[in-house]
Amino acid sequence: MLINNPFIPDGHHEIIAKGLNQGLNCQWIYSTHLLPPQLEASLRHILESHSLPVQNITTGLKQKDFLLKELLLYPEISQCINEDFCFETSRLLTEDGLNLRNDALHGKLNSLSLNSYRSVYLWYLSIKFFCFGPLLLNPKSLAQASKESEQT
Repeated sequence: MLINNPFIPDGHHEIIAKGLNQGLNCQWIYSTHLLPPQLEASLRHILESHSLPVQNITTGLKQKDFLLKELLLYPEISQCINEDFCFETSRLLTEDGLNLRNDALHGKLNSLSLNSYRSVYLWYLSIKFFCFGPLLLNPKSLAQASKESEQT
């Protein structure tokens, strides 16, 4: 399911597989640290594959990648991904909601917090995204994804 998946950038398959496997084995501490950055990288990859910018130029003329919140709120994301998925992911992972991504990756959560419903829900969203991703694509995006997979 992960190989030839248009949602997954090259070189990320092993990390995603490990994160999903850790969740399958109820190892929420590990899956919660592995999966959010991969979701972010995959969203960036999807936008790039639709020729949409994923960076901006700061006043100091430095390139800055859009953060997860910015990717999920990107107006054109609805051209690519189902809006409900973006809403759920935003509410779980960004400061507009439970902020699981930042809290986990910045060491703000203890083992009890990492072994909670939030980590299980993250794993569920990751399974939904990485394994059943084409179901989350909007119809015209699905046609483009099929064309891309035929070219590889």
